[in-house]
Amino acid sequence: MKKRGKVLRDARRGPGLLIVEGQQYPFSLQGAWRSELPPIPGMSVEVEFGSGGEILAIRPIPASQIAKVLPESASGMAGRSVLPSLLAAGLLLLAWFFLSAVSVQTPLVKLDFTLWEVLELLPSGNGFASLTSGVRGQSAGFYGIFAFVAVAGPFLHWFWKDKRAFLGGLLPLLFLAMVALSVRSSLQNSLSSDATGPLAATVKQEVSTAVSLGIGAYLSCLVSLYFAATAVWRFLKNKQSRKPEPTSRRAAA
Repeated sequence: MKKRGKVLRDARRGPGLLIVEGQQYPFSLQGAWRSELPPIPGMSVEVEFGSGGEILAIRPIPASQIAKVLPESASGMAGRSVLPSLLAAGLLLLAWFFLSAVSVQTPLVKLDFTLWEVLELLPSGNGFASLTSGVRGQSAGFYGIFAFVAVAGPFLHWFWKDKRAFLGGLLPLLFLAMVALSVRSSLQNSLSSDATGPLAATVKQEVSTAVSLGIGAYLSCLVSLYFAATAVWRFLKNKQSRKPEPTSRRAAA
């Protein structure tokens, strides 16, 4: 039975290592290697297995043969894997720019703010006064930069070939947590300066009921949790696939 695999470690300084369908196998040049070309990491190979699962022969796959198979399979795999992330990123941008994230009920009217409009208010340091007055900010500043970095985070592993790049998917959730803490701090600062004495507790309670979260905030949380869960799963999966082979298998080789 023949299967395709890839060389993970050459055999110049001890046993080599290759991976076939997620399973790692040690090998040596004096054993099953069937080529005058030396094995190098990343080389695609054809592995012939015996009836008991032992490796009988390992042969490099010619580049011309790889070129025939690679375009169709790689493009299909890449398209299927990146499409959910692209859709999730689109939902995240929709929630941030077009859906209400925070609603403020004033005595006269109810005001709705998108997350991006909230970001534009944060640099002023007087968030509650700005929210209740209905005045929009001018620039999101540092928060705006971090927002776009957070959206790009889940795609970091496409440009940085390191298992830690998968953790870029945590950035949207970390960004939302930072914004929530900043909004809370801004509201507390506004209340501490505007409400003092015996009436402070009453004012704070009224503010807590006046400010509520909108659908944009909930959608942002759901999408960010999806990115975070996917990032952790991919990181752990990639970490397990790179574990060294068991000692018993090395000894058998």
